[in-house]
Amino acid sequence: MVAPSRYLLEQQLEKQLRQRTGLSGKQGLHPVPKPFYRQSEALDALHKLTEDVDYTPSQVGLFAQELGAGGKRRFLVNTFAGFALERAPRSWPQDDEPLGNFYEVIQEDRPCWFYFDLEYSRETNPHLDADIVMAAFRKTLACFCREVLQVDLDVTSVLEMESSTERKFSKHVIVKRVRPASGEVRALAFPNNAQAGLLVSSLVQYAALHRADGGDALFVQAPKADDGQEREVCIIDESVYSRNRSFRLLFQSKFGKKRRLDLDAGSAKLAFGVKPHPCFALLETMASFVPDGTELFEHALIPRGFAHMQAKASRSSVIRHKNGSVQAECDPLLNYLIRVWDDIRRLNDTSPMPFEPTSVQSCVEMDERFLTVTLNNNRYCFCKGASHKSNHIYLVVDTQQASFHQKCFDIACRHYASPPFKIPCWIIDTSAEEEEFSNLISAGGDGFQVADVADVPQKRMRISEGGA
Repeated sequence: MVAPSRYLLEQQLEKQLRQRTGLSGKQGLHPVPKPFYRQSEALDALHKLTEDVDYTPSQVGLFAQELGAGGKRRFLVNTFAGFALERAPRSWPQDDEPLGNFYEVIQEDRPCWFYFDLEYSRETNPHLDADIVMAAFRKTLACFCREVLQVDLDVTSVLEMESSTERKFSKHVIVKRVRPASGEVRALAFPNNAQAGLLVSSLVQYAALHRADGGDALFVQAPKADDGQEREVCIIDESVYSRNRSFRLLFQSKFGKKRRLDLDAGSAKLAFGVKPHPCFALLETMASFVPDGTELFEHALIPRGFAHMQAKASRSSVIRHKNGSVQAECDPLLNYLIRVWDDIRRLNDTSPMPFEPTSVQSCVEMDERFLTVTLNNNRYCFCKGASHKSNHIYLVVDTQQASFHQKCFDIACRHYASPPFKIPCWIIDTSAEEEEFSNLISAGGDGFQVADVADVPQKRMRISEGGA
């Protein structure tokens, strides 16, 4: 028999969790008790709950449990309150024993907080101090918010979690609030994780341009690839903003690993004041738990309607409409190419004339692997080292390699191809990725493989470093 004091504690915890998540006493804590072995079936069950108005989208979430090596998983539909009550320990762990292998699934069409996966190999960076790395990350993020977003970072809203080992540095960071010049606090939540990923891409570019100001510690040596070549990568993993991404939860470890994801005591003290009950710590550190009524963040860097779902339909429309300017703002890939080539022209073209914003003239699907994207209002060519006066340039996108290079219609440049530029993995939105998730085969789980940073040509790097 459960002791009365324990029973009363459970009742109080449930009541407080229901209040925090907006769950009434009549709504069940566990509306879908059975697990699913296909993510698509779990999503169907979740959508039925919200479409039938039994629950609001902010009350229920999708969770994944690793069952074996190779990414084998099962999926659970549950209320945020019910999951936190069921899966969190009743006291803060005092040992290093793993408590489970659970992840939240950050759904492609649901709000999320500004979240990060930070990591690097300690074996290939033996002299890199983790405290210096985190100080550089915090400073760069704060400067990016102030200089680019025109808001101040609210440090009391930053939650840091760590699962580092002797071989690898690994942290998750959730950021929930900023302070505009008016002084009013604004939530840093987005309509979907594609928008969060877009802003993170801008942050990585900002860090690359400000390496001399402390951002250099954010760029590290990755383990050597199969070809033996050394690679420099950013500690900010950009692959974790893909569709329906699994992101490891507080107190949880990867399958077959002992190291848990634990809450940093310093950030917990700033955020909560006093150490919260583990149930509330688990709930508040979920990137996908955004309560009803939270105002979503908007900024000029984020095109209105930017999302994963619009990508294929938007690009198909572009492929059919080959004449005239194309509206590409809802397509993550085309929007990314526009922003990158705008930056390249700004950094390299010394013309005193003002530039019109870059747009897409046409996008042609050559085959299942390659796209060609012709630009309007931007004719900067790496072969010429300047903008052409009349001939357009075009970008060749390799979806398998997640990269693109620039070519030109000018006869003098016909044999030239620029060095390749990497594209963040989450932007390459393909049916193969969706099938991968549906078959429960997830390469990377919570994104443990560090994504490549754009291999920017030497000319751009020299100018960038000089400008910093």
